[in-house]
Amino acid sequence: MPILYPIAAAFFVVGYWVDKILLLRFNRRPIQYDSYLSKKSLLWYKFILLMHVIFGTIMYANSSICPSRQVFMDTANKILEEAATGWKIRSFFQLHIIMFLGLMALIAFIYLFWTLIVKSVTTCVRRSKEDEE
Repeated sequence: MPILYPIAAAFFVVGYWVDKILLLRFNRRPIQYDSYLSKKSLLWYKFILLMHVIFGTIMYANSSICPSRQVFMDTANKILEEAATGWKIRSFFQLHIIMFLGLMALIAFIYLFWTLIVKSVTTCVRRSKEDEE
């Protein structure tokens, strides 16, 4: 084991100098990106959030992953289960599923409300500037 100390020291010294030479001599300045990439990626976030809610609901509805007690009456669950054969609809009416969907609905409401406020304020500011001119 003591022989590994000089080997490790030599490895780190050589690695340090190789990285330093590569950085100073061979690496160039990165390409200057504009805002196109960030704006296009922001468009996908709405769809990603929707997919997250859908698949999160399906995952949480699986009773082997997240068992919970039922919220609604058994008769309502039986009616819904008969309507869609092959699915256990009652799994989607567990307490944690309803809380998850409620939280996602609250986030969507806050987002829409904030967007409405921002658009209203920018419209008012734009109109006041046009009135001044």
